[in-house]
Amino acid sequence: MSSTVFMHVGVAKTGTTFLQRVLWQHRVALRRAGTIYPGPGKAAHFFGSLDLRGVGFLGHSYPQAEGMWDRLVAEVNAFDGNAVISHETFAHCPPDLIEKVVAAFPGRQVRAVITSRDLGRQIPAVWQERLKNRNTQAYTRFVDMVLDAWHAGRADPAGFWVPGDLRFWVPQDLVGLTQRWSGVLGPDNMVVVTVPPADAGKDVLWTRFAAATCLPTLDYAIGDGSANPSLGVVESELLRRLNGHLHADLEAIDYLTRIKRDFAQRGLAQSGGSARLVLPPDRYDDVASIAESMVGYLAEAGHPVVGDLADLRPEASQTEWRDPADVPDEELLGAALDVLAEMVTRKRAASAASGEAATSGPPPQRRGTLRRGAKALRSRAGAVRRRTAKLRRRRDRRDKTA
Repeated sequence: MSSTVFMHVGVAKTGTTFLQRVLWQHRVALRRAGTIYPGPGKAAHFFGSLDLRGVGFLGHSYPQAEGMWDRLVAEVNAFDGNAVISHETFAHCPPDLIEKVVAAFPGRQVRAVITSRDLGRQIPAVWQERLKNRNTQAYTRFVDMVLDAWHAGRADPAGFWVPGDLRFWVPQDLVGLTQRWSGVLGPDNMVVVTVPPADAGKDVLWTRFAAATCLPTLDYAIGDGSANPSLGVVESELLRRLNGHLHADLEAIDYLTRIKRDFAQRGLAQSGGSARLVLPPDRYDDVASIAESMVGYLAEAGHPVVGDLADLRPEASQTEWRDPADVPDEELLGAALDVLAEMVTRKRAASAASGEAATSGPPPQRRGTLRRGAKALRSRAGAVRRRTAKLRRRRDRRDKTA
């Protein structure tokens, strides 16, 4: 029986970072058990996707991408067993590149794996990811743009709806995405994995993915936390406004390291302060209708499904709707001070742990000053939050008596 190359092609914001982290952490054990997760580093599959598609990312060209697709292919073809290649940007491949993927692995079966999540969670998550990539568009405008593009579409000759020209829908339209890959690979080689409800444990998604990619039975350490946590309403709006204040000449790679990774993912996302972002209530029915059309198509398409297509139906949110654009400045200031205080403390702790404090750090008397400064920032943040809460209560009382 020939070995199989599993192309996990996304989509973005469906736990892909988490899945890729577990695969990377267990690559040695996987190889011994007969499955290869190729590449010289964690970002190899991202660079391989850029190389295959001949593109950069957010205006930045990565020299590491040059020749990476061929390196991945050579490593897979030199291995006598199954392979998993995983990155969400493969979802942007047109049919001619999908044919190139198949041709790269002669004598091997190629199967595409799509992890999919309901649009009610996808739309807010994609907007937040855009913010982490320097976007400044307001949330409600983004939602309107996404839905307007869908309704500006047309029916293809087979009667399936093709959304209007918007990059969001290239991976998120599950009908078009599965058609592109199954059109080359065949319906049986297009596997759909549904992301379970938000309250399900991480092990559920991992178990489904492992089944779809025929991973060997191992003692996988999957952890509890998210590899790419979401931002709350306040934190999202803070990042959006910060993006608007950044200098235009800030290099893409500097934004990635300083803002996206350090400030947003290690700072804002870890603060866990504010409510979860949800769909605007007046957009829920529209989104649910679109999702239902996709579920109906997948149910008839005959692709193997791991999970439950019902997972792709949005649930009416129990979280109170709050427009990020309405967050008051006082609340944004409180969130900013929280993160700054945490970052100052974390960086000093990291320097001390690495020995830098003893060689290049401030003298002992200044360390005390830094600690007191961080404490003062946290205190100020608390005061701002209390003041904001007081103002909101006062406003609510006025609204009730009006």
